[in-house]
Amino acid sequence: MAASTPFARSYLRQTWALAQAEGLSLLAKLTEQSSAAVAAVASGQTILSTSGNGRSVTFAGGTGTTSNPSEGITPNDVVELADRLLNLYDDAAAVASNTTDSLRFAWMLDHLRPVRSFSTEFGHPIAR
Repeated sequence: MAASTPFARSYLRQTWALAQAEGLSLLAKLTEQSSAAVAAVASGQTILSTSGNGRSVTFAGGTGTTSNPSEGITPNDVVELADRLLNLYDDAAAVASNTTDSLRFAWMLDHLRPVRSFSTEFGHPIAR
């Protein structure tokens, strides 16, 4: 499972707002969030609930659906989302005209688009 594009866009918008409010660069805030996400899953499991002497522990797990893939997003998914946004930031920074965080943010937001279709046919078109 992965974070949906609408979730990723919302996450990026919130990250941008926090970076501006805290006086940080977008890259610094993305890196900070990535580090926090990795630290949250470093043990390999995230505990949702515990009990008492009955010794019941419930761990987090994804419960997303095809129509809402970010529902029940796991901490591991957030780590992958943070990596996705950092890679997108690198791409935005590589564009010569994106000289400020504002321009990079706008570029990133513009390039976070949902997948409209895909194909599992990888054969050569002439071989069909």
